[in-house]
Amino acid sequence: MNTVLVWILYPFLFTAALALFFFALSLVVPQAGFAARILVSYLALVACAAYGVTVSLLARPFGLQHSAQYATGRAFQFVMKYGTGVNIVIEDPENYLNTVRPAVFIGPHQTELDILMLGAVFPTHCSVTAKASLKRIPILGWFMALSGTVFIDRGNSKSARGAMQGAADEMKRKRQSVWMFPEGTRSYAEEPGLLPFKKGAFHLAVQAGVPIVPVVVANYSDVLFVKKYRFNAGDLRVKVLKPIETKNLTSEDVDELVNNTRNTMITTMVELTAKQRGRPVHIEPKLGLSKAGVVKASGVEATSLTPVANPTTDVGAWRRRPGEESPGERQRRRVIGEETVKVVPTNCYLLTTGFAGREGGSRWPQVQLDSRRQRAYTAHYNRTQNLKILNESIDSGPKIDDLVVAAISP
Repeated sequence: MNTVLVWILYPFLFTAALALFFFALSLVVPQAGFAARILVSYLALVACAAYGVTVSLLARPFGLQHSAQYATGRAFQFVMKYGTGVNIVIEDPENYLNTVRPAVFIGPHQTELDILMLGAVFPTHCSVTAKASLKRIPILGWFMALSGTVFIDRGNSKSARGAMQGAADEMKRKRQSVWMFPEGTRSYAEEPGLLPFKKGAFHLAVQAGVPIVPVVVANYSDVLFVKKYRFNAGDLRVKVLKPIETKNLTSEDVDELVNNTRNTMITTMVELTAKQRGRPVHIEPKLGLSKAGVVKASGVEATSLTPVANPTTDVGAWRRRPGEESPGERQRRRVIGEETVKVVPTNCYLLTTGFAGREGGSRWPQVQLDSRRQRAYTAHYNRTQNLKILNESIDSGPKIDDLVVAAISP
């Protein structure tokens, strides 16, 4: 009994008291609310994981251990709603979460707070996939192992393939769904966007012949953004999209399936984020669309940008002052070689390889060409908060002679 008090109850009570102190302090120092909600989230996670271990053990003899993830997720949602003020608003008019089974459910992976989102939307008869290292975390790892989590060892491709094959067999045999984060890791993005998708979830869906159900969450950096010590109460908007059928598809169709699904999710994420914040939003430059397409910050299709018929030689980077080379200019010199760099007119977007200098991002129009990852042109003008994306498929690597300047008045 003394051991339980020393190692479990006392630390729990101390952390709870510390959270209350920071909540009180936040009335005077708003930043203290960040620490308070972090502590409450930690307490809620530990308490609900312990609850999940108990439920898993009780349900295991009846073959219902997978239901423990659903029950624990709902408990975590309840505790977090009243402990931190973070509420999940779900838009699922067709009730896909409860009617599509089995399926591969996928969603964006922004931060650790995705556990809360998952707790709110997690379907019944569903298992989550997770990296194998989580199995070693006390209490949380025990709960995940007991409740039927599919662990993926990223460093062992043979083991990962075996786990995915086992998941496919389980889906067919028990009509069990699976939840996956196709980005594979958290993006921690301040604006909407998605990391490049890994193909495991899509291969699994094709292999099992089950639909993919995208679940899109608005970018919630206005609620949680650790880099700026921001953790506020607020709503997280979630939208469940129409299932994507995979019947009659083969592994050769996976690449197109990945790109189309990712683009649809990004467009929806922009719409949800703009609605949640009540204003236009940017797309994170490196996390944008992966194929040709034009989209406004509002999520509505934008009008195409008209390139200048005869591009000028003003291709390069902005100089801060005469004779001084900017970081963006140095980056481009490394990418495209020792080309002559001239000052770009302020009424033009510049299409370049590499990254535009971020240090001047709040002052100048920027355009970034990332053919290696996105194969697309991406443009955004930070100064006016107006976002346009100009995607143009290209067959080979960009050359300095192929670049054009799109004349757009700021």
